[in-house]
Amino acid sequence: MAQYLQGEAGKIGIDIEILMIENVDSYLFEKQDEWDMVTYSNLTTPRGDGGYFFNVAYLPDGSLNPGQINLPELNSIIGTLNGTSDQQARNELKKQGVEIIQKEVPQSFVVYPHIVVGVNERVVNWKPGAEEYYLITKTLDVK
Repeated sequence: MAQYLQGEAGKIGIDIEILMIENVDSYLFEKQDEWDMVTYSNLTTPRGDGGYFFNVAYLPDGSLNPGQINLPELNSIIGTLNGTSDQQARNELKKQGVEIIQKEVPQSFVVYPHIVVGVNERVVNWKPGAEEYYLITKTLDVK
């Protein structure tokens, strides 16, 4: 991906230097002023709820927020979300959060995985979804 971005940027006169890092997480947080853009895969586990991703990717101290995104209105919504258990209320708060993200565009996701799954007809009680990880549950079985 980095080479593709470098090539496309070069076509319009923007020079991008690619730096390969062994431990990207440490580098991003420790060297805040040494990078402008990063290609990074945010693989998140399927929790069935966006609260986890809001917390790690958008709160100022989130573990997946090396750009230190800090949007007070979004922070407030996430705080309320963290203290809300009613599912309908959580869904509404997540929609409000997404609206702010779409308006402010604090980061950009260039690509997302296109997952193709083949499942033998003997596998029961499991259905593939859009998430990047699949969990084995107590109801999954092979007949």
